[in-house]
Amino acid sequence: LGSTTQYFKSLTDMLAEALTGLEEEREEKLAELNEVDDPVGLVADMVMESLADLKRTRNEMSFALLYTTHPKLRRFIVPGDAALVERLSRNIPEATGRAVLAYCYGVLFQAVVQDTVAPREEIEEALRRLIGDSAERGDP
Repeated sequence: LGSTTQYFKSLTDMLAEALTGLEEEREEKLAELNEVDDPVGLVADMVMESLADLKRTRNEMSFALLYTTHPKLRRFIVPGDAALVERLSRNIPEATGRAVLAYCYGVLFQAVVQDTVAPREEIEEALRRLIGDSAERGDP
């Protein structure tokens, strides 16, 4: 405890410092979304990458719950989620982008709770069904 308080004012400050690396990784992935015409494949890749390391994903999901009760930590999830929805909303309605995000969280939560990983094909098919043909029509 003495060593910790020498460098950090609180446990929340220590967690915030630890989460900075995760935030940077997520920003890199979100930047990739700007470089693809069909973001569904990349979103499916992001989900599959998370599913490949369930221990890490379990830890990240635990931190996500902390975000809801520690305002200092919210900065690590809210902007990333908003950026994902914003990028998806260039090709689909914003409400659909939020549905895609919710689906991804659901897949990850189910995997860490049940220790089961859905096949990529199933995830991509579900994402395409969520999006429907709105991307083809160019609906805002």
